[in-house]
Amino acid sequence: INAEYMGFLGEVARHALLCLMYSGELSEIPALRTPGAFTSAMASTIAEDTSFALEKVQSVLEDLQPGVTLKGADLHTAQAVCQMVYLRAARLVAAGLLCVVKRSGKTSTASVAVDGSVFEMVPMFRAELTTTLQRLVGPHMTVRLVLSKDGSGKGAALAAALAARSKL
Repeated sequence: INAEYMGFLGEVARHALLCLMYSGELSEIPALRTPGAFTSAMASTIAEDTSFALEKVQSVLEDLQPGVTLKGADLHTAQAVCQMVYLRAARLVAAGLLCVVKRSGKTSTASVAVDGSVFEMVPMFRAELTTTLQRLVGPHMTVRLVLSKDGSGKGAALAAALAARSKL
């Protein structure tokens, strides 16, 4: 679950914010019209801001569009959009992992190694993924998500070893 592959999350948030801007629900932020201008890192920073005054939200939007005038409602709207995007992404990933867990044949406990900066660096995403996956498997089973550094490289090495072994 890597930001490189999940980079579209910033674009999804940008499109939603753009729609709100065009409908008048969000103040004018012209930089949102530029594809790729709103990154996943920006979206996760906004989604994770827990400060009362949403200082990080304001900082990200002001960095995106210097000189922009924002209302408090704009900050809350931007945060709600970014949170929804990350929560939806976590739920979709959970659905995919459910298939992997079911396919494993495990019936009481399963551990799933997860690699990637989104899982590692966005606590809200990680919490929602864990909660949703557990809800999907039901109370009869426990699924543990374990951060695995360089899981892609290890998986590729395992696949290569199995392929070489099957040729013997």
